[in-house]
Amino acid sequence: MGVPIKIPQPAGLTMEILFQQNVFSVPVYQRNYSWKQNEVLDFWRDLEDLIEERRDNHFFGQVVTFNHDNIQDLIDGQQRMTTSTIFLAVIRDIAQKMLVDEAEYLTQDSRDKLRDIMRDINQRLIRGENGDQATLKLQVSSESDRALQDYFYKRTHSQDVDYVDSHQKTEPMKNMDAAYFEFQRGVLNSLSKNKTLVERINLLDRILRTFIEKFYVVMISAPTQRDAFIIFETLNSRGADLKPSDIIKNHIMFLLEDDLEQTNLLWAKVSDQLNADSDRITSYIRSYWTATRRLVTEGALYRSLSQELNSKSEGKNFLDDLVELVHAALMSRLWTGFFGTARCRYPEKFSKPGFQPKMA
Repeated sequence: MGVPIKIPQPAGLTMEILFQQNVFSVPVYQRNYSWKQNEVLDFWRDLEDLIEERRDNHFFGQVVTFNHDNIQDLIDGQQRMTTSTIFLAVIRDIAQKMLVDEAEYLTQDSRDKLRDIMRDINQRLIRGENGDQATLKLQVSSESDRALQDYFYKRTHSQDVDYVDSHQKTEPMKNMDAAYFEFQRGVLNSLSKNKTLVERINLLDRILRTFIEKFYVVMISAPTQRDAFIIFETLNSRGADLKPSDIIKNHIMFLLEDDLEQTNLLWAKVSDQLNADSDRITSYIRSYWTATRRLVTEGALYRSLSQELNSKSEGKNFLDDLVELVHAALMSRLWTGFFGTARCRYPEKFSKPGFQPKMA
């Protein structure tokens, strides 16, 4: 973006301190939860290395925030924070199940240890019960946001999530479920290697303590929202973990920062049509860009777009086009071909000032 900023002094924090001392919010312009099995398994294997004392600690990555009104907007690191919250919920739910299922076999010490695990997670880490503020929440500006936030809260606070039919779950909801059950399998498999109930409970407690005490992050808190946008784009524009559509969304939000709520509502109209799937959104934008500008690879899509969309009006025109054309493009199933015919059906959309259509 070419805007100089002064990077704030970073702080190294364990997950325990990070959760205890902050309330985080995922801003409306952030991508949805997208970690798949590979990322979840990497998380679990790194934790196993610590539990088995093959390593002393684990650097979990950076967390970049914008602090306002004692809320930390997560600019970068929300995938790690969401996954961590899901993992803590798994530990809590296993402890709760053991407390019920093994009640007649528990010693008082074991019973107290299980209750300590549950209390620490609920009251000191993910919170949100008994009127307290949840450590991690999603900002809501649309019904789809509200549904996802409600689902995330229920998934991580031991409440019923079966109210959502499987065919109605969005991709982020499915990813949350997959992460939860992958962690559940890993933890239960580790516990099963111990013969006695006391040993299993001690190991469960050790898994929790190892995660919150030996996983650490570097946290950078940006002084302004504009700086936060720039830091996010600088850190991620060349990264492999984000899809081009995720970086493009951040760029459009940066251009239209005067009205983030309305901009997010417009983006959500596109995202909802494509089931909040970053790959599908990327493919759709790439086809649009091919029809209106030039053919680029997926890897070059963000760079091409960010070089040519540099004003509020250009960002608004781009987003308006995506919203207006997404339903018809989706129905065609052949997006590149659709945009070829769309030039005739929607000539005004392809003849705005500054547009130089160049078909592949």
